[in-house]
Amino acid sequence: QRLFLYAHYRSWYYFADPQDIGRSAAITCRYSTTKGTTLATITDINNHKPVSADTATDKAMFIRTSGMEIVEWDRRKIVDALVRETYLEEGTAETVALAVEKVILSASIEILTAPLVRELVDAKLVEMGLERARRMHTRLGMPLYDVEELLMQHNKENANVPHGPEATNLTLAETIKKEYALLSVFSGEVSDAHMRGDIHLHDLGFIDRPYCSGQSLEYLKKFGLNLPNSLAVARPARLLSIKNNQSIRLAPVRL
Repeated sequence: QRLFLYAHYRSWYYFADPQDIGRSAAITCRYSTTKGTTLATITDINNHKPVSADTATDKAMFIRTSGMEIVEWDRRKIVDALVRETYLEEGTAETVALAVEKVILSASIEILTAPLVRELVDAKLVEMGLERARRMHTRLGMPLYDVEELLMQHNKENANVPHGPEATNLTLAETIKKEYALLSVFSGEVSDAHMRGDIHLHDLGFIDRPYCSGQSLEYLKKFGLNLPNSLAVARPARLLSIKNNQSIRLAPVRL
C-alpha cells in the first residue's frame, strides 16, 4: 500500500511508497484548484531538493463529471458507458476507450470534462465506422455561446414568451426535448422531412405529453366522466342538465 498524506487547507496530495520512506525517494505533489489539477513539484523526501518531473511515475488525471464532481480518471468508465448505452461488445468498447485515453494523454489537456471525453469517444466511433453506436452515444444540449445568447437576449422564436429565468428554463428544456424527439422518437425519414420543411412536427418540446385532445359527447353518454389524471369522476348522466355539467368539466381536463 502507498502512503497518502493530505493537507486540506492547501489541497495538496502527496504520494509515496512506504518502503521509500527513510531514504532518497521522489514523491508526486498535486495541487487542485478550480482550473483543474496541476503537477506542482517533485521533491526528494530526505533532502527536500526539487527533482525533475520526468522522474514522477504517478501522474494522476482528474475529470470534471456531469454530476458536478471532480474524480480521478478511470478508463473503465468509458467502457461501461459504451456497453450500457450502445450495446457494444466489451472488447470493442475497451479498444475505443484505450484509443481515447491515448489522445487525452498526448494532448496535455488542461481541463478534462465529461462532455469533452464524450466528444472524443464519438469521434473515435465515427473513425471506426460505428455510426449507430455514435448516434446512441451522442450528447444533447446547446453550445456555450448559444446559452449565453439565450440568457442575454429576448426569445426570437416565440414572441409570446417573456424574457426571464422561467422562460430561459423552458427554452433550454425544450431544446433538449426537441433534439431527443428527432434523434430517438421519430424515424430518420420523418426527422429529415421535418428539418427540410416537407412536414411540420408541432411542439416537439412537449414530446412527453399530449398536445391536445378531442372528445366526443357520446363517450360521456355511454361511460360518464372518467379520464386519466382527472379529478372529476362521474357515472353516465341520466339528466340533460347533469350531462351538460359533465361536458363543461370535460373541457379544461389536462392530460
